[in-house]
Amino acid sequence: GVVSTQSTGMRNTYEVFKNDGTDVQLHWHRYTEKTDKMVEEAFRLNIKRSLQELSRAIHGDGKTAPNPLFKVKVVLHEKDRVDFSPTTKKLADMMNVCAKDLTTCISIIPRLPEILSKKRGHKETMRSIAMLTKADPIFTVIGADDETKKLKAQIQQCMVPYAGH
Repeated sequence: GVVSTQSTGMRNTYEVFKNDGTDVQLHWHRYTEKTDKMVEEAFRLNIKRSLQELSRAIHGDGKTAPNPLFKVKVVLHEKDRVDFSPTTKKLADMMNVCAKDLTTCISIIPRLPEILSKKRGHKETMRSIAMLTKADPIFTVIGADDETKKLKAQIQQCMVPYAGH
């Protein structure tokens, strides 16, 4: 994947100066943190845009009505009763889980400094530096992001009318 390719490239670059002094190691670690922040931002934007698309698909864009997303069967029962299959509550729950899962699906992606400090051949200094600046997992940071939370709440709000039926 992208993170694997990025970490391999960075590991190869590090080989050039892995035996240099502490100052060089500190600069390298700052560089890995900066790159890690760029990776985090890329994932954040990807999830944000995915949530925006999901919201637009459910609610429309304000100019046009939303396109149909699901096929719902109308089930006629005896005694004048009508049901939907799947139920609108199941659809609402599914959309809310989908919005939540967009963030949790990246929980397996580690931070670059964490990956790089675990590889053999790196100085103990790199491991010590990495421990000093340990960041929260990317999915945790994105899940706590205000824009992400706002979009998830918007999707949930769009589904409220369907959740009770």
